[in-house]
Amino acid sequence: MARISQCCFAAALVKTRNAELVTGDRDFKAVENDLKKIRWIS
Repeated sequence: MARISQCCFAAALVKTRNAELVTGDRDFKAVENDLKKIRWIS
């Protein structure tokens, strides 16, 4: 449960700050279209 909250917080912060999210966490695939900038790392 805490993991989902962390993802939501990070996605919201990136969206409100118009920032880039750098992640390898595939949980962010669910919000990929909502974010302008997302860089996937392996």
